[in-house]
Amino acid sequence: MFSIRVDHMIVAVLDRDVAAQDYNALGFKTIVGGTHPDGHTHNCLVPLAQGPYIELVSPTDVREIRVRHEDHNLHWLYCFNAGEGFAGYALGVPDIDPVVDRLKEKDYALNGPRRGGRVLPDGTQTLSNSINIVNPRYPAIGADITPREWRIPITPENSTHDNGVTGVAHIIAMVHNLEDGVQRYEALTGIEAEHGTSISGARTADFQVANARLTIAEPTDPNTTMYEDLTLRGEVPFLIRLRTTDKSKVGLLDRILTHHARFELIYDGA
Repeated sequence: MFSIRVDHMIVAVLDRDVAAQDYNALGFKTIVGGTHPDGHTHNCLVPLAQGPYIELVSPTDVREIRVRHEDHNLHWLYCFNAGEGFAGYALGVPDIDPVVDRLKEKDYALNGPRRGGRVLPDGTQTLSNSINIVNPRYPAIGADITPREWRIPITPENSTHDNGVTGVAHIIAMVHNLEDGVQRYEALTGIEAEHGTSISGARTADFQVANARLTIAEPTDPNTTMYEDLTLRGEVPFLIRLRTTDKSKVGLLDRILTHHARFELIYDGA
């Protein structure tokens, strides 16, 4: 079994409390995550029973995103350059060192490993190491230093959702060039690419990690929404399919309530 897995999916929102209320209206339970150490961003979380979580991240002061920010390893405010919606995702590993070694062997320029974390509402400081390939920021790869349950406590009370969602089944992430994307994802994950899921107007390749299928997609038709999203947002998820045990909830979620993130619920009877 692969040790690498989807850890979390990032949605940029202007106000974490408003977004939490909207996700509650969609049948999710949310918890306050905490504040990142730089103090510029904080989050609410949607824990999923199978382990991953959705991160609703917002600026602590919305006035700070009136100008465009770039990533200089200072803060996460660049996530809001494209407005609300998907801003990235992260894969988790038990030990980040083998990933670093593999990427360095293939001559990739890296941001990190860098120490990260956040301060929880009770004052607890979580710590983790993360890396990403320079320029394509996502997916990031992370490994916990403090126990993962500090960062994302998953209990029956906070991960049993009214909409029946239990986990992530499929992430479709955009790339500018498929061949380059395949090389990067193989280096990041240590997994060989498979024949891609068919998507109209795009070239694709698939990767099976421990808890989900990843599809990378290069849009080839400039008249598609995916092409527009890639131009606006970069190499972030285009669509994320979540598992639900409730057949009545399948389908795309209201994108007003998801704050423009494209989530689809699919039935999982397992």
